[in-house]
Amino acid sequence: GEIKRLLINLPPRNMKSIAVSVMWPTWEWATDPSSRWLFASYAAALSNKHSVDRRTVIQSDWYQANWGDIVRLTDDQNLKTEFQNTARGVMVSTSMGGTVTGKGGSRVVVDDPHNPRQALSEVMRLNARNFFKQTLSTRLDDKKTGAIVVVMQRLHEEDLSAECLEQGYTHLCLPAEAPKHTVI
Repeated sequence: GEIKRLLINLPPRNMKSIAVSVMWPTWEWATDPSSRWLFASYAAALSNKHSVDRRTVIQSDWYQANWGDIVRLTDDQNLKTEFQNTARGVMVSTSMGGTVTGKGGSRVVVDDPHNPRQALSEVMRLNARNFFKQTLSTRLDDKKTGAIVVVMQRLHEEDLSAECLEQGYTHLCLPAEAPKHTVI
């Protein structure tokens, strides 16, 4: 909870979405089930897939055996795009440019904000950056205690990573390969 603005750059196929968009929120609900989350990806289908993955973890026998007394989903708000638990915690998924009116959270997670095929389009990059600056970044319930995390591969010098770096986000950049160690 110390870092409030975090940019994570990781190459594709390195489990960035599993770690940041699926496991972290489900773990945090086990310690603070009232936390409210808003997730966005470049496509609604991708954001919804992560949402279904989170819900699958939460409803798993293993999770319920360990934290079922803390985290139980409500029956009346249990959709692919939005689900709530009995402590009034909520997880909402949308797309970059999607509807977030009336939505917010203590955590905003932006996972893959750019479609890799469209990353060379200045218009598409600007749309993502503007939606982030003008909409998503305003959705925190409390600007001082809430956190925004952006996780993505670098796709262009002017992508959303550039915006986050300009805003002074803490930056975690992981290499595509682990360094080779000399065996003696």
